[in-house]
Amino acid sequence: MARTPTRNQMIHCDICGEDYAATYKRCPFCDGRPPEEEDGRPSRRAGRRMATNTRGGGYSSGPTPAKIISTVVSLAFIVAAVCIVVSIVKPMIDRGNTTPLTSATPAPSASAEVSPSPEVSPSPTVPPDQTATGFTLDQSDFTLQNYGQVHTIHATFSPGGSVGYLEWTSSNPDVVSVDENGTVKGLGKSGGVSSVTITATLKGTQIFQTCIVRCSFDAPAGAGASTAPSSTPGTSTSTSNPVLNKTDFTMPKGTTVQMSVSGTTSTPSWSTANSAVATVDSSGLVSMVGKGTTTLICKVDGKELTCIVRCSG
Repeated sequence: MARTPTRNQMIHCDICGEDYAATYKRCPFCDGRPPEEEDGRPSRRAGRRMATNTRGGGYSSGPTPAKIISTVVSLAFIVAAVCIVVSIVKPMIDRGNTTPLTSATPAPSASAEVSPSPEVSPSPTVPPDQTATGFTLDQSDFTLQNYGQVHTIHATFSPGGSVGYLEWTSSNPDVVSVDENGTVKGLGKSGGVSSVTITATLKGTQIFQTCIVRCSFDAPAGAGASTAPSSTPGTSTSTSNPVLNKTDFTMPKGTTVQMSVSGTTSTPSWSTANSAVATVDSSGLVSMVGKGTTTLICKVDGKELTCIVRCSG
């Protein structure tokens, strides 16, 4: 007569190597079948508890590497999506906050538009009969050698035959003054300044030309009495202030210029520093020889007067 197994009697499974209660018909760990690995091959290890055991005494399986990787990847996608949404939505929110400020700025522009009132000051108007569109001066740089000496700067308007009006100014009227006709007057060095810039501007325009005027003498004390020294005729005072009729001029090719000296009764002697550029005879007639610049020298009453001669031919 077969013995009935008691509750506490244990049976050893030859398949999985586990011990189980004798009350089970088959091993609850392997169900009486050899376990298989995940790749489908029989396991060579004994004693492994089956993860698929559902009949008591079995163990549940932990997270697999694949599940861990998929979870990490899913979290990374979620974080990336959140970052993308924030990067898109935040600028829209920021722009929404700044738009009220830009809409408020047009208000000051209305007050800024009031400022163009100074533009109404184009007071310089072109004379109705002025047809000139440009001009040139016959002098660009010359020297006044005596107090009270005057010299007129002439302008040539373009196009030829046109009419123009000029406004004349001096950068330092205490040294050299200029009137509305372009006539300059030498008053002498003042405060260490010995040259000025005379500017001629075509009326009502921004077109201008300049000429440098130099003074080679000091302003006398009480310069207001300009003509007093030269007004004494026939005395030694008159002969001590000889003045050339020109101090700087330009000669086109094939031309001559007559030089003269005033303020003296003596006969001057004439010469040029470079006879290859220009020559001068005993009467002061200057003739062009070649292209260049030289100095005309006039000696009279123990003084030496000079004039710049420019030959452009």
